[in-house]
Amino acid sequence: MSRLDDLIANYQRFVKLRWPTGLAPAQRVWMAVYAPEEERQLRLHLDEFATASRSAGYEWALIDITTEFETWMAEHEYREAYFSSPRLIQPELVGFFARLVDTVRVQMASSSTDRTIVGLLGAGSLFA
Repeated sequence: MSRLDDLIANYQRFVKLRWPTGLAPAQRVWMAVYAPEEERQLRLHLDEFATASRSAGYEWALIDITTEFETWMAEHEYREAYFSSPRLIQPELVGFFARLVDTVRVQMASSSTDRTIVGLLGAGSLFA
């Protein structure tokens, strides 16, 4: 059994557990940790996470932020200057992260209920 198979099996077991009532949103976060070289393989198996969620009585929504930085950069009027001198982008990153948070919040609000598990995919791309 591969590490990815173990991750999926553990998720399938964990998603069936009964949640304590009254948890704050910050206490309802799970992180699936996997090696970067398993990213493409994981993406091929996202349906298994959705299926496991639905089997446990939850809805499933996926938010993929993999290309958010590239999209933001492509729209930025000073992108050429940033490519020439990357240190210039530092102060602008605050704006990027604010936009990213807003994007995720909007997507979560439009696609989730209190019975929805939201998968956030692509966070590792922000650190590559």
